Amino acid sequence: MDVFAFAAHLIERGGLYHRVIIEKTGRTVGPPWTNGNNLIIREEEIKIWSVLGRAWGGLSDESAYTPAPDPESMSAAYQKISETHWQPLMNCASEFKWKKFQTWGKHAFALLVISDEASRDLGYQLDKEKASRPLEEIMEEAWFAARRTTRVDDDFEWHERATTALTNFAAVASPYIVRVMPKSRTPAVGNTMRTLSHNLALVPPISGVDLNWHRDLRAWQENRDPLNLLLVPFPYRISALCFEPHVGHARNDDQKDHWSCMFDLNQRWLIQSGERTNEASSEDRTASQNLIVQFILALIARSKRDVEKIHGLLLPELALDWPTYNLLVRTLITEANGNESLSTQKILDFIVCGSSTDWGEDKGNFVLVTTFYKNDAGKLAATTHSQSKHHRWRLTGSQISDYGLSAALDPHAVWWEGIEIRRREVGLTMFRSGSVFSAMICEDLARSEPCHEPLKSVGPNLVFALLLDGPQLPYRWSARYATSLADDPGSSVLTLTSLGLIERINSAGTYKECRNIALWKDDTGRTVEISCPKDSEAILLTLGGDAATEQTVDGRPSSDATSWRYQGHQPVRLSIADQQKYDWIFWGR
Repeated sequence: MDVFAFAAHLIERGGLYHRVIIEKTGRTVGPPWTNGNNLIIREEEIKIWSVLGRAWGGLSDESAYTPAPDPESMSAAYQKISETHWQPLMNCASEFKWKKFQTWGKHAFALLVISDEASRDLGYQLDKEKASRPLEEIMEEAWFAARRTTRVDDDFEWHERATTALTNFAAVASPYIVRVMPKSRTPAVGNTMRTLSHNLALVPPISGVDLNWHRDLRAWQENRDPLNLLLVPFPYRISALCFEPHVGHARNDDQKDHWSCMFDLNQRWLIQSGERTNEASSEDRTASQNLIVQFILALIARSKRDVEKIHGLLLPELALDWPTYNLLVRTLITEANGNESLSTQKILDFIVCGSSTDWGEDKGNFVLVTTFYKNDAGKLAATTHSQSKHHRWRLTGSQISDYGLSAALDPHAVWWEGIEIRRREVGLTMFRSGSVFSAMICEDLARSEPCHEPLKSVGPNLVFALLLDGPQLPYRWSARYATSLADDPGSSVLTLTSLGLIERINSAGTYKECRNIALWKDDTGRTVEISCPKDSEAILLTLGGDAATEQTVDGRPSSDATSWRYQGHQPVRLSIADQQKYDWIFWGR
């Protein structure tokens, strides 16, 4: 990983990646490519470097692990790499002038290819029946050394919060200059640093964005198995009273600077009485939390009548708060550990949910991600990590009008979401043997700075964008920005919003009634609108993991990547008795 960091950094800083010309076997590269402005690399050289890299990494060929890595072969490969490329590159140190790239460029490019090929499947959870390599053993130690957890509740041992994760896979290279992370997708478009590698990603320095690699799933599962996701568009109703001017930020008639206005979102939908959350009694809050959790459990139970297993539960931006979310996780674990059959098959693999509070009751706008696994005692346990929103919502006059919020917020002013912007971070969660997902919150999807660059470098297989928005339509903003991630690096993107603001738009009658709570985009260009019918409370979405054949700019193929594709969705309807029991939750649907 350090060799990759060094070589890739030189190539990026020197702008070498767009000067490389691959000379195919049996074909001669002629003018104008031979005028000294390009770096000519023969196809045979790429093949030699690839074989050398796999030997160094303990791999027998392009697709298989050696049953028992041969230390002598690995040592011999290392020695050859050092003599053939590393030492000659070091001898060029006095000539590291970018215009003289012909003297050092081929060695740097060779080291990039070699280190990338040696790092196949780095960071992912491998089939336990396959023999491990020294590289995996080293990274396993590094991952556990970097990972820190703390118990969420003192009286409950099965739910932990991840406070740190592995943020850089290079051991020696300074993270303030360059970082290296595992890679999921290689873009099919463009000639950039992202198209030069299959297994390792060069990401920006640590000063801008933290990348956290989470590997909490401890049960190996194939990518090709179907993935069933339960989409719950909660809240189903949002009162205009939920939008409140931030204390001291209400607009006065003589106030000329409208940019100073800020608003707060008060989650009245979490309280059965509809009161402000900070004014509700503890008894009312507890009763409401219990009812919301039981409602979600009822949706899970109803969904399992149609499919054997629900793998993921998704709730939109600001759907819950930490106490309600923690109760949901705790209840799932308690019920599973009290039922041996449930514990064996696990109720869920993961939850992705928007929240107004973080662990420790810090207020803001967060996405909470929980992964479930069986611990050493055979009990279901969970680890949760969080990520705060990177950009404030700018609520304009037209949005205030469309959402029918003029009674709460002056449409002549520009309102900003009253949240604290914390240190920016991107979570990458492994959910299958070779796939990771990342979650974003609303504005973070639309604002490319500063998180899109490292996100695109890694290329997560799935991106979940949690929104508090209107209907999800192919011509709206969320679809446009999802397309950019689907094209480069090839991530599949699911946007999900609640029905609350959709219903406010539908009630106003300004536009044609629509209940599109989600939109799907993938690397094939396919767009799927996902609507929640009026007589339904959730959607069961099924995805399939298809093998994706990818190719780097230098022509190295790979069939390891997984592209998650839409396979179908079904509405989830509760019984009439349950609808009456939880009537206050989806009142006015």
